[in-house]
Amino acid sequence: KRQGVAVNPQAKPLGDNISEWPTLENLQQDYVRKVMQAVNSNKRRAAQILGINRRTLYRWLAANESASEAVDAGGNQNPQSTRLPDPQGEL
Repeated sequence: KRQGVAVNPQAKPLGDNISEWPTLENLQQDYVRKVMQAVNSNKRRAAQILGINRRTLYRWLAANESASEAVDAGGNQNPQSTRLPDPQGEL
């Protein structure tokens, strides 16, 4: 039997200004992070709650760990880690 994570009754509704809404990617990251916290990082249990294969969760976590290295503690992008190599060999 699949169980979900409880919704926070204190959560604020989205405002009318659509440009301030979080992206689907941000919502997914936040949701997965909260599920992982709720299950004390038990990946098998987290995958069950998320309704995905454990391998899929491992791949997602690895990809997002790499992406989080591109952001510093203040939430600012680190240009050195996000910059792709220039095909001409110049940056």
